[in-house]
Amino acid sequence: MDDSEQYLAAIKGDLPHMPVEVIREWLLPYAQLLEWPPAVGLSHAANRWHGILSHRPLEFWRKVRWRQETGVLELDDLDDQSRSHLLGIRDSHVLGINNAYSGIEDGKRRIASILHYVLKHGSIPSAISLLADGARLDVIDGHNRLVVYFLNRNPKFRNALPPDAAPFDPTVHKWIGSFSAS
Repeated sequence: MDDSEQYLAAIKGDLPHMPVEVIREWLLPYAQLLEWPPAVGLSHAANRWHGILSHRPLEFWRKVRWRQETGVLELDDLDDQSRSHLLGIRDSHVLGINNAYSGIEDGKRRIASILHYVLKHGSIPSAISLLADGARLDVIDGHNRLVVYFLNRNPKFRNALPPDAAPFDPTVHKWIGSFSAS
């Protein structure tokens, strides 16, 4: 069993209700970088994990139940904080505006890679992970993919693309988690 499979098994053991696809997309890359289980305390790794886990403890995520949906996603479906993150990422990595997201060293490369994928395939790669937060959704994983998704929903942006760009399918695959106290 290689490292990624060992980490996957460890995460799945700690978060048995989390779909493997969500683990692979969201948590596994960080587990390989920062170790699993998430560090706690004041260390750099603990601080990173706190942000990765959306400022929620591991115990919270143990009580989240997931469902898969496919459909169009609107900016208004997202909570205020998620919309703010997406706009900040877009401003920094697409428009070149210096802001809090400008320090993400590979941000522009990530956006360019996702855009290249969309131009070739007509959809964003892999599912987005969201958390139901009342009537709105909190983006847990997939911020950069969603920036590219919403760019492609803009007719002016699409009209500026090369003629051989694949037609864009606004259908997005989503994993939506909901907290369950039981």
